[in-house]
Amino acid sequence: MKSLLLLSLALLLNGCPSASQPAGAETERVHLAIEGMTCENCVQGITGTLNATKGVTSCEVSLEKKSADIEFDPTALTRENLIRRIDHLGYKATLHTPPVESATKNGN
Repeated sequence: MKSLLLLSLALLLNGCPSASQPAGAETERVHLAIEGMTCENCVQGITGTLNATKGVTSCEVSLEKKSADIEFDPTALTRENLIRRIDHLGYKATLHTPPVESATKNGN
């Protein structure tokens, strides 16, 4: 019983998604471009930091794409908070915006 209580407490303190977010709560997704990652250790460092951030429900960091896809609780933190967390690790994170198609394409 004591070990179950300790496990529950550890999950709450470490920001376990199921424990820190009420059922049915809305989440937001953000796609960030990240400059400065050179190896899998970079990916693991960013992933570990994001997973330990209260309000982050999931994240996927890609060295190949030099990006992170993050799902988070917008009542707990903002996109800017996430960017600052990554920047604090020594990388440069920016909101990834897809290229805008030209209005003149196909004669329009």
